[in-house]
Amino acid sequence: MRKIIIASVCVAGVVSTVQADSWRTGVDLVDQWSIFTCTASLPDRFWDFTFDGSQVSASGPEGARWTALVGEGGSYKATFTGSWRGTPFEAEVTGNAKDRWALMHNKTALCWYRLDPK
Repeated sequence: MRKIIIASVCVAGVVSTVQADSWRTGVDLVDQWSIFTCTASLPDRFWDFTFDGSQVSASGPEGARWTALVGEGGSYKATFTGSWRGTPFEAEVTGNAKDRWALMHNKTALCWYRLDPK
């Protein structure tokens, strides 16, 4: 007597795609936190943000760029160096990619800016 064994394997896959979310922000001085020599709000300057689910990146005035990993709930923190009107500076950006808000601290000039979507 011959026994036949039939085995069946079913593989199910799920394809997941993450769409990038992009937005543009203005640069608005937080004068309560900044020293009096800081440049006031800059209506002709913008930051362009892109959020892909695991990281957020931005490009800003005069070629400044940075990328940061996004934590739980959308939070991130990035440090970068840039140049403003030919003067180099060090800065830090903290924010939330899901809620689209950010604060930038120019640590060299002691200036704080809100980066609000426009």
